[in-house]
Amino acid sequence: MRGKVVVTIQTLGVGEALGWSWLFPPYRWHFSARSCAVTEAVVFEAMALREYAQENHDFGYELVKRVNQVMLDRLQATRLRLANFYGTIKE
Repeated sequence: MRGKVVVTIQTLGVGEALGWSWLFPPYRWHFSARSCAVTEAVVFEAMALREYAQENHDFGYELVKRVNQVMLDRLQATRLRLANFYGTIKE
């Protein structure tokens, strides 16, 4: 990996969600993740969940609100982490 630096963007803990690529086309992962310890995970059928959200708009709206909050929190944390990494914190 010559000339490249690997930056850990985030470390997740118990009960935290990993990934939202299943919700947005083209439904492919864009980043990698790895476990540093034995991990239990809950996996669900993304296509079935998307179909249910489409059929039940109240559920779909609540799902999107919750996923968006996770995304917002992660983006803000990522910004801070990268700003600290590059030494350019600007509030």
